[in-house]
Amino acid sequence: MCIRDSALALLLVSAGPASSAARAGQNPSGELAATAIRAAGTDQGLCLVIGDADGKLAIALAKAGRMYVQSSTRSTAGIDAARKALLAAGVSNRASVVAREARHLPYADNLVNLVVSPEWGREPLAVEEVLRVLAPGGVAVLGCEADAGATAGLDARLKAAGARDVKALSRTGWISCVKARNPGFDAWTHNPVSYTHLRAHETV
Repeated sequence: MCIRDSALALLLVSAGPASSAARAGQNPSGELAATAIRAAGTDQGLCLVIGDADGKLAIALAKAGRMYVQSSTRSTAGIDAARKALLAAGVSNRASVVAREARHLPYADNLVNLVVSPEWGREPLAVEEVLRVLAPGGVAVLGCEADAGATAGLDARLKAAGARDVKALSRTGWISCVKARNPGFDAWTHNPVSYTHLRAHETV
Protein backbone atom coordinates (compact mmCIF):
# COMPACT_ATOMS: atom_id res chain seq x y z
CA MET A 1 0.00 0.00 0.00
CA CYS A 2 1.45 3.40 -0.97
CA ILE A 3 1.84 6.28 1.48
CA ARG A 4 -1.12 8.15 -0.07
CA ASP A 5 -3.44 5.15 0.32
CA SER A 6 -2.30 4.63 3.92
CA ALA A 7 -3.01 8.25 4.74
CA LEU A 8 -6.48 8.02 3.15
CA ALA A 9 -7.32 4.85 5.09
CA LEU A 10 -6.22 6.50 8.34
CA LEU A 11 -8.37 9.54 7.55
CA LEU A 12 -11.47 7.39 6.90
CA VAL A 13 -11.00 5.43 10.12
CA SER A 14 -10.57 8.57 12.21
CA ALA A 15 -13.55 10.28 10.57
CA GLY A 16 -16.02 7.71 11.93
CA PRO A 17 -15.71 8.49 15.65
CA ALA A 18 -15.49 12.22 14.93
CA SER A 19 -18.79 12.15 13.06
CA SER A 20 -20.40 10.13 15.83
CA ALA A 21 -19.19 12.60 18.42
CA ALA A 22 -20.57 15.46 16.38
CA ARG A 23 -23.95 13.74 16.17
CA ALA A 24 -23.85 13.05 19.89
CA GLY A 25 -23.38 16.76 20.52
CA GLN A 26 -26.53 17.71 18.65
CA ASN A 27 -29.66 18.84 20.49
CA PRO A 28 -32.44 16.24 19.90
CA SER A 29 -35.16 18.60 21.12
CA GLY A 30 -33.92 21.36 18.82
CA GLU A 31 -33.82 19.00 15.86
CA LEU A 32 -37.33 17.74 16.57
CA ALA A 33 -38.65 21.28 16.98
CA ALA A 34 -37.20 22.25 13.61
CA THR A 35 -38.71 19.14 12.02
CA ALA A 36 -42.14 19.90 13.50
CA ILE A 37 -42.15 23.54 12.41
CA ARG A 38 -41.09 22.57 8.89
CA ALA A 39 -43.94 20.07 8.76
CA ALA A 40 -46.40 22.69 10.03
CA GLY A 41 -45.31 25.20 7.41
CA THR A 42 -45.60 28.03 9.95
CA ASP A 43 -43.97 29.13 13.19
CA GLN A 44 -47.03 30.99 14.50
CA GLY A 45 -50.16 29.93 16.36
CA LEU A 46 -50.79 27.54 19.22
CA CYS A 47 -48.69 24.40 19.65
CA LEU A 48 -49.59 21.50 21.92
CA VAL A 49 -46.90 19.04 22.99
CA ILE A 50 -48.28 15.74 24.30
CA GLY A 51 -45.75 14.44 26.81
CA ASP A 52 -42.43 16.28 27.31
CA ALA A 53 -42.65 16.41 31.12
CA ASP A 54 -39.20 18.01 31.37
CA GLY A 55 -40.14 20.91 29.10
CA LYS A 56 -37.13 20.58 26.80
CA LEU A 57 -39.19 20.28 23.63
CA ALA A 58 -41.47 23.14 24.68
CA ILE A 59 -38.39 25.32 25.12
CA ALA A 60 -37.00 24.32 21.73
CA LEU A 61 -40.31 24.97 19.96
CA ALA A 62 -40.74 28.36 21.61
CA LYS A 63 -37.20 29.37 20.63
CA ALA A 64 -37.55 28.04 17.08
CA GLY A 65 -40.55 30.19 16.22
CA ARG A 66 -43.26 32.53 17.47
CA MET A 67 -45.74 29.91 18.66
CA TYR A 68 -47.39 29.74 22.05
CA VAL A 69 -46.46 26.27 23.31
CA GLN A 70 -48.05 24.14 26.00
CA SER A 71 -46.82 20.72 27.07
CA SER A 72 -49.54 18.48 28.46
CA THR A 73 -48.35 15.44 30.36
CA ARG A 74 -49.87 12.80 32.61
CA SER A 75 -46.66 12.61 34.62
CA THR A 76 -46.51 15.05 37.52
CA ALA A 77 -42.91 14.20 38.38
CA GLY A 78 -40.55 16.96 37.40
CA ILE A 79 -43.14 19.55 36.42
CA ASP A 80 -41.82 22.12 38.90
CA ALA A 81 -38.32 21.64 37.49
CA ALA A 82 -39.68 21.94 33.95
CA ARG A 83 -41.38 25.24 34.78
CA LYS A 84 -38.14 26.56 36.25
CA ALA A 85 -36.36 25.48 33.06
CA LEU A 86 -38.86 27.46 30.96
CA LEU A 87 -38.22 30.51 33.13
CA ALA A 88 -34.45 30.10 32.91
CA ALA A 89 -34.66 29.73 29.13
CA GLY A 90 -36.55 33.00 28.86
CA VAL A 91 -39.62 31.49 27.18
CA SER A 92 -42.07 31.30 30.10
CA ASN A 93 -44.14 34.07 28.49
CA ARG A 94 -44.89 31.76 25.54
CA ALA A 95 -44.44 28.24 26.93
CA SER A 96 -45.90 26.25 29.80
CA VAL A 97 -46.07 22.71 31.17
CA VAL A 98 -49.30 21.37 32.68
CA ALA A 99 -50.39 18.02 34.10
CA ARG A 100 -53.63 16.37 33.06
CA GLU A 101 -55.43 13.51 34.76
CA ALA A 102 -57.83 12.47 32.02
CA ARG A 103 -56.92 10.37 29.02
CA HIS A 104 -58.57 12.85 26.71
CA LEU A 105 -57.04 16.21 25.84
CA PRO A 106 -58.68 19.03 27.85
CA TYR A 107 -58.84 21.45 24.95
CA ALA A 108 -61.63 22.79 22.77
CA ASP A 109 -62.29 21.44 19.31
CA ASN A 110 -60.43 23.01 16.37
CA LEU A 111 -58.08 24.99 18.62
CA VAL A 112 -54.46 23.95 18.03
CA ASN A 113 -52.32 24.69 14.97
CA LEU A 114 -49.58 22.14 15.69
CA VAL A 115 -49.62 18.99 17.82
CA VAL A 116 -46.31 17.28 18.58
CA SER A 117 -46.15 13.95 20.42
CA PRO A 118 -42.57 12.81 21.16
CA GLU A 119 -43.76 9.78 23.16
CA TRP A 120 -46.49 8.34 20.96
CA GLY A 121 -47.75 4.98 22.22
CA ARG A 122 -46.55 5.46 25.79
CA GLU A 123 -49.94 6.65 26.98
CA PRO A 124 -53.42 5.77 25.69
CA LEU A 125 -54.56 8.44 23.27
CA ALA A 126 -56.75 7.97 20.20
CA VAL A 127 -55.85 9.60 16.91
CA GLU A 128 -59.40 10.95 16.81
CA GLU A 129 -58.62 12.96 19.94
CA VAL A 130 -55.56 14.49 18.32
CA LEU A 131 -57.55 15.43 15.23
CA ARG A 132 -60.37 16.83 17.37
CA VAL A 133 -58.19 19.52 18.97
CA LEU A 134 -56.39 20.38 15.73
CA ALA A 135 -57.67 23.40 13.84
CA PRO A 136 -58.67 22.75 10.23
CA GLY A 137 -55.43 22.78 8.26
CA GLY A 138 -53.47 22.14 11.46
CA VAL A 139 -50.63 19.62 11.52
CA ALA A 140 -49.82 16.73 13.86
CA VAL A 141 -46.28 15.37 14.15
CA LEU A 142 -46.29 12.02 15.95
CA GLY A 143 -43.49 9.66 16.94
CA CYS A 144 -41.48 8.19 19.77
CA GLU A 145 -37.81 8.98 20.19
CA ALA A 146 -37.27 5.86 22.31
CA ASP A 147 -39.12 3.46 19.99
CA ALA A 148 -39.18 4.06 16.24
CA GLY A 149 -41.67 1.21 15.85
CA ALA A 150 -44.30 2.89 18.03
CA THR A 151 -45.94 4.44 14.97
CA ALA A 152 -46.32 1.16 13.06
CA GLY A 153 -49.79 1.15 11.51
CA LEU A 154 -50.44 4.72 12.64
CA ASP A 155 -50.68 6.02 9.08
CA ALA A 156 -53.64 3.73 8.37
CA ARG A 157 -55.41 4.81 11.57
CA LEU A 158 -54.92 8.48 10.74
CA LYS A 159 -56.31 8.05 7.23
CA ALA A 160 -59.29 6.11 8.57
CA ALA A 161 -59.96 8.98 11.01
CA GLY A 162 -60.07 11.46 8.13
CA ALA A 163 -56.58 12.98 8.23
CA ARG A 164 -55.03 13.97 4.93
CA ASP A 165 -51.46 14.30 3.67
CA VAL A 166 -50.35 11.49 5.97
CA LYS A 167 -46.66 10.88 5.36
CA ALA A 168 -43.50 9.56 6.92
CA LEU A 169 -40.94 12.19 7.84
CA SER A 170 -37.19 12.01 7.29
CA ARG A 171 -36.85 11.46 11.04
CA THR A 172 -37.11 7.68 11.43
CA GLY A 173 -40.41 6.50 12.89
CA TRP A 174 -42.11 9.89 12.69
CA ILE A 175 -45.34 10.67 10.84
CA SER A 176 -47.13 13.92 10.05
CA CYS A 177 -50.68 14.58 8.95
CA VAL A 178 -53.02 17.48 8.30
CA LYS A 179 -56.55 17.95 9.58
CA ALA A 180 -58.85 18.34 6.60
CA ARG A 181 -60.68 21.61 6.11
CA ASN A 182 -64.41 21.76 5.56
CA PRO A 183 -64.68 22.51 1.81
CA GLY A 184 -67.44 24.99 2.57
CA PHE A 185 -65.18 27.17 4.73
CA ASP A 186 -63.42 30.22 3.31
CA ALA A 187 -60.13 31.57 4.67
CA TRP A 188 -58.47 34.93 5.20
CA THR A 189 -55.56 35.44 2.83
CA HIS A 190 -53.68 37.74 5.23
CA ASN A 191 -53.92 39.53 8.56
CA PRO A 192 -55.20 43.03 7.77
CA VAL A 193 -55.23 46.11 9.96
CA SER A 194 -58.95 46.54 9.31
CA TYR A 195 -61.49 43.84 8.53
CA THR A 196 -64.19 46.20 7.24
CA HIS A 197 -63.20 45.81 3.59
CA LEU A 198 -62.96 42.01 3.62
CA ARG A 199 -65.63 39.52 2.68
CA ALA A 200 -65.60 35.79 3.20
CA HIS A 201 -67.25 33.47 0.69
CA GLU A 202 -68.35 30.60 2.90
CA THR A 203 -71.15 28.25 1.94
CA VAL A 204 -71.77 26.84 5.44
